[in-house]
Amino acid sequence: MTRQTDVVVFQVQGSGEPSIQYGTDSIDDQASGGYGPLGDGNPLPWSASLTYNPGALYYYVSAQLEGDGSITDSVTEVVSTWCSDGVHKTESFPLASGSASGGYAIATAEYTGGDTGNAQQAESDAGC
Repeated sequence: MTRQTDVVVFQVQGSGEPSIQYGTDSIDDQASGGYGPLGDGNPLPWSASLTYNPGALYYYVSAQLEGDGSITDSVTEVVSTWCSDGVHKTESFPLASGSASGGYAIATAEYTGGDTGNAQQAESDAGC
């Protein structure tokens, strides 16, 4: 293996303009917003990513509808591996998902399993 990237991708899809928070036990980010009746909603689909940290206690995304709508959210680990022979492989590992619909419902996806080991699995799958 010559190089590997490992990121956690947070996604929210569906209808509506939800307010969105995401991060880890040490990072708490809020999507920029500016939409919806409260002014902190986000157009969909939406996504953001953070570099994977095996020491993080959890990863989460939480999306709250502002009125009507139906949403799903997810936390996915994406590992890209480059081998010395030129082979490149990207794999996605779903970690958590959630859904909500109507009113001011909240969809939450949270992964609390600690180190995933997916980087080693991706390296093996790439055949490096």
